[in-house]
Amino acid sequence: MTFLTKLFKNQTRQRMLLVSVASLTLILCMFWGLYSSYQQALLQSIHTLNMDFVTQVNSTAASAENVLRNFAAQIYNMHAVSKMRTYESISNSEMIEGLRILNDFTASSTVLDSIYVYNGKQDYIYSTMSAGAVSDHADAFKDTDAVSMLKKRAANQRMIPIPRMSAVSSSTANRQMISLMIFDIVDGHIPGDNAMMLNISSEWFSELYFGKEPDASAFIVDEEGRLFLAAHDLDNDNCQEILSRLTAAGALENTNGYLTFHMDDGEKQLCFYSRMPGRSWTYVRAIPYAKYLSGLSDMHGTVNIFFIFIFLLAGAASLIVSYRIIFPFRYIQNKLSMHAPESSSNDPIDQLNELVRQSADSTHIKNALRTMLREEDLRGRLMGYNQPEENSVSSDEYALRPGMPITPLLVSSIRVQPMLDAIRPLCAHCEGVTLTGDHTVLLLQPDDDAVLTTLCDKLLALLPGRHIFVGWPAAEEQELRMIYERLFQFYKLYFLYPDQSVHLITNDMTLEDFSVSCEPYIEHILSALRAGNLESTLKEYAVFIDALPGKDHKSVIAALTQLARSVLRIYYEHFPDAQPPYKAARAQYNSSLTSLSNITELEPVFSRWFLEITEHVRHERRSRQSQNIDEVVQLIHNRYQDPALNSQFLADSIGMSSAYLSRIFKQALGVSIADYINQLRIEEAKRLLTQTDIKVMDLGAQLGVENMQYFFVRFKQATGLTPRQYRMQHKQENSQN
Repeated sequence: MTFLTKLFKNQTRQRMLLVSVASLTLILCMFWGLYSSYQQALLQSIHTLNMDFVTQVNSTAASAENVLRNFAAQIYNMHAVSKMRTYESISNSEMIEGLRILNDFTASSTVLDSIYVYNGKQDYIYSTMSAGAVSDHADAFKDTDAVSMLKKRAANQRMIPIPRMSAVSSSTANRQMISLMIFDIVDGHIPGDNAMMLNISSEWFSELYFGKEPDASAFIVDEEGRLFLAAHDLDNDNCQEILSRLTAAGALENTNGYLTFHMDDGEKQLCFYSRMPGRSWTYVRAIPYAKYLSGLSDMHGTVNIFFIFIFLLAGAASLIVSYRIIFPFRYIQNKLSMHAPESSSNDPIDQLNELVRQSADSTHIKNALRTMLREEDLRGRLMGYNQPEENSVSSDEYALRPGMPITPLLVSSIRVQPMLDAIRPLCAHCEGVTLTGDHTVLLLQPDDDAVLTTLCDKLLALLPGRHIFVGWPAAEEQELRMIYERLFQFYKLYFLYPDQSVHLITNDMTLEDFSVSCEPYIEHILSALRAGNLESTLKEYAVFIDALPGKDHKSVIAALTQLARSVLRIYYEHFPDAQPPYKAARAQYNSSLTSLSNITELEPVFSRWFLEITEHVRHERRSRQSQNIDEVVQLIHNRYQDPALNSQFLADSIGMSSAYLSRIFKQALGVSIADYINQLRIEEAKRLLTQTDIKVMDLGAQLGVENMQYFFVRFKQATGLTPRQYRMQHKQENSQN
């Protein structure tokens, strides 16, 4: 007997040991699988973040390029520039005016290196280069690469960034640039006989896509696998080596992905590549594996130690579970059997339910649990997730009739029970549930749809200042979820409809994207701001706000954010020391958008920025005008005896249009330029007539007057006498004295 007992005990120990080893092996495999999954998931997450980053960079760059295209079109269509590129011959003053305009744009921009205007009729190029001739015949122009592009341009090259190396530029340190050509298209595909080329700093393009100080090897490859653009100061050999690795692996044939490889110097690289949305370019970004993913390498050493610890912990946990849980559980089960003998089951949960049923508060507990389950079931139907089977609620738990259409109402309040109590006299079949903690959805089955108007009035009387969004009847549960999503979209935009409390949402009402179409509105506002026209700015702002209704929430917020960012950028250009700083002001504005309840709340904010910017612009303009007027007046006093002196001569001297100079001159001094010159000549004529013996007919040569008959008329209008009568009268007065 003793031998059999020992044998039995040994066999039991062996079985327990075998089970323990199998359990620990299973745990080891599970954790190893989790670690491998974690590593792959981490790399995939980094890859996804990289793709999002590329999409964001492309969106920002596309917006910047769009502004650049609008900028190019504006220059291209200016009257003076149009003359240079289309006329068969232009005067010297017309050429000077056109070049002055081009130089103004180039000098005021950190982006533009130079501008070339090609006239096919003349085979001539006008440019803003500081090195070399500013204009020359195409065959003699120094930038031969640009001449070839302008002459051989194709329709598909219009307004497309083209990288190139130039032997000449305005900046001797910048030979690599991006060129943008604009020209007319004839008959749908033939370039016209004139064109304009904007030569843009490659450093600006590099910062646009890669930032000023990129922390990784980043570059862009075109559709043919050639290097298009690289981060500033990035080693070209390094780019070519990474590109050759990608080409050898066939990676660039895919839309996106990542791979690891060792460089020639032995360093391991993690390389991401993503096709840029809307482009045929591929964005490549390589980072040192050891620098950014050193944690994964270090984890290989710690995983083994972790597994040993898990083995020990599992053994200890088994003992604790046996001692603290299994034995007490059996004790509790025995006790429950003693206190709930009516239960037909030995399951402790059933025994607890029996105790609850027997308690004095069982009805309250059951009702509370039933309400919780019903609300969760309603949320699941509206939000589109399925309820667990054990939490399902039978149809008799609801006040709704099965198989009947349900009309959802979204109310911007969380007072569910008071709302149900208010509407049940009008609509007995209704339910309500709170969602996301800030709004309620009421599900109604009215006997007559006409009662909805009275029902909404009662809700507004109960909850003044709230908003109600009424959907259309849903015949199926899937349609109910779709209607709720539509109501929620409009609910997030209720700040656009401050004066409207009840919103009827129909099946055919959709919200449009405003991401791209908002840009012209914003550009009109910015143009009015730069012109210093407050009235026009406020008018364009009102047009922008009027365009927001009917657009989806995401693009509305994006448009408001983009407008604020653009306006603030101009604001801090004029007031660089303003408080709070730029980033803090943007943060305050973005915070106000999250709590926006009425679109008119933004009007005082923008109005203050508009007022201060336009006042500053007008002040600067008045200062510049005053300086220009002083310069013109001094020039008139110095040269009023010159026959060639006129408004066009003065305008060319200070680089301004004749019409604009004439207008601001008269605004400042109250007389025209011609009248001011005549006044000086008349005063000088008085002096010559009274202090010298000059002949009257010789006055023209002294005063720079070519039409003496007209001058004599003006002299008599000013003095009431002819020059001869004026001299005689002065002599008589002197003789009498």
